[in-house]
Amino acid sequence: WIILTSTKRASWQRSHKRRQSCGAEEMRYVIIDARAMKIGIDISAALRAERTGVEEYVFYLVKSLALLPEAKQHTFSLYMRSKRPWEYTAQSAKEYCEKVFGFSFPENFYVVPLCAPPFLFRLVRLALHFVRNAPDALFMTAHVMPIIAPTKTVVMVHGLEYERVPQCYSFPLRQYLRFATRQSGKRAAAIITPSASTKNDLISLYGVASDKISVVYHGRGEMNWSGSCPKEQRYIVHVGRVEIK
Repeated sequence: WIILTSTKRASWQRSHKRRQSCGAEEMRYVIIDARAMKIGIDISAALRAERTGVEEYVFYLVKSLALLPEAKQHTFSLYMRSKRPWEYTAQSAKEYCEKVFGFSFPENFYVVPLCAPPFLFRLVRLALHFVRNAPDALFMTAHVMPIIAPTKTVVMVHGLEYERVPQCYSFPLRQYLRFATRQSGKRAAAIITPSASTKNDLISLYGVASDKISVVYHGRGEMNWSGSCPKEQRYIVHVGRVEIK
């Protein structure tokens, strides 16, 4: 199975330990089983009208994945949420996604529209779909793991801000995120975090085994920096989600 994350100037790992340099425009990923597989990815976040942190992560993950030569041997099912059962056919859903992402999907990319309310899409609707249409491996791009999921499921946990600044989240949302994160920690085959801090939070707050968590840093985006800095110093500029935290 393949653990995938966003790219730009990334490197690749084999079995979490062996590292080797790779091209500037490729993805960072972990290969454990290189046979041809059907891989499912939750892309619903990237289709929101306003993209912030998680949405940008999924958006560039899909765009970069389509450029990865090793991805050609696999089949990808991209799961999106629809508001009504009749809103999309498989073809119209693919055309819509291609318009959002700004490129034509490869032939081995299939978009699967599934109708569900926002909070039930990942947890319940995907689970119902997997009863008869489970992929060989599944990548959940944000915290939540379906109640029925493939054994080889990888979950991305971006952060535990709802534990550190709970006043910024409603009580129902905090309970939902805690439940989802706890279940992912117990049931996922592997977890990805974008920082050692989030990994440590999962270990200390949720008791997740350290060897289950891989820290994979975010790649560089496409934003061009136009500011000026003193020439004698080097800077790394990072802008996260702009909101009170």
